[in-house]
Amino acid sequence: MQYPDSISQIKERAANIRLRMNHLADLAGVPPSTAHAKTPDGRERDVRSSTLRKLAEAQVQEELRLRDYLLTLHPIRNEETAA
Repeated sequence: MQYPDSISQIKERAANIRLRMNHLADLAGVPPSTAHAKTPDGRERDVRSSTLRKLAEAQVQEELRLRDYLLTLHPIRNEETAA
């Protein structure tokens, strides 16, 4: 399993599955301001490694949940058994 190692990667992957950072923060049990990781002047701030790990784990769990949901809707069939 591949975990993101920066807040930028987490934000990008979250955007790819339309997961809002506020919701991700809620899933990870951290404040929304921590998940956004912005300084007052708009630059990205450093996030503690433990917080980054919580966000990454919550994101991966959401990705897996979404994957499993989609696979129930669109199962992958073996070509040999489909014929």
